[in-house]
Amino acid sequence: MPNWILNKCTFSGTKSNIDNLINAFGGKEKFEFSFDKVIPIPKELLEIKSPVNMDIAWYAYLKGMPVKYFNIFSAEAALQNQSPVYIVRLKKIYIDCMNNKDGDFREAMDFLIKSVPEDNKKNPLNADLVNAKKAIECSMKYGYTDWYTWRNDNYGCKWDCNNASGMFNYVENENYASFDVSFTTPNSSPYAALSRIAYEFKVNIQNSYAEEFIGCNCGVDTYNYFANRLSPYEDSSKEAVLFAKDLWGAEEDLVMIDDKGHWELDYD
Repeated sequence: MPNWILNKCTFSGTKSNIDNLINAFGGKEKFEFSFDKVIPIPKELLEIKSPVNMDIAWYAYLKGMPVKYFNIFSAEAALQNQSPVYIVRLKKIYIDCMNNKDGDFREAMDFLIKSVPEDNKKNPLNADLVNAKKAIECSMKYGYTDWYTWRNDNYGCKWDCNNASGMFNYVENENYASFDVSFTTPNSSPYAALSRIAYEFKVNIQNSYAEEFIGCNCGVDTYNYFANRLSPYEDSSKEAVLFAKDLWGAEEDLVMIDDKGHWELDYD
């Protein structure tokens, strides 16, 4: 299970830009905050089991490629030998093949998968081959082999946001508007998603975040369409514990736990 991060965001900017952002999340009446609504993940990546067994991918891919890509190297020897030199060479050939546009690898992978006997379809090797085929296709199409890597790069965390609130504290005047949203994310604040939202919708974002373990992994980050500023607190500092306590609404008192200035909540 992840360590959950509570995020409380304020979005602000010109009324027209804020209206565009709200509409991207479904509008005021059907507002639903989700990274996937504005930064949708390619659906094919969701079909891939992560992590991908790339040794199987390299082997299956290269074994089925035309001789011109394979006649100077033995993938089987590399996988059996596990020598760093062989593995590096295997990866180089794999990358070279990834740049090939003739589509031969698809036919090769299909042949390998279809060659597995019917009574052996549940063999883990066959599952890895199918997964590897999808991963290679997605790598060539999207630059990613699985959903996990894609989301970490594009959201800053491994899943879409969770437990998202509706829009609240909405304020507007003739030229300006703002609103707040709270949600949780696994293990880290969604810096990549917020940075992209700020840039694409030309809005300002302030995100106060804190891990469920009070005093760790917390801070206040600001984003806009031309620059970002990440401002984490030092873990277990008095300021971090007070900040996270307030964000999560904890009621326990603080206690110093050593002579180095480290603090935590007193649960006793």
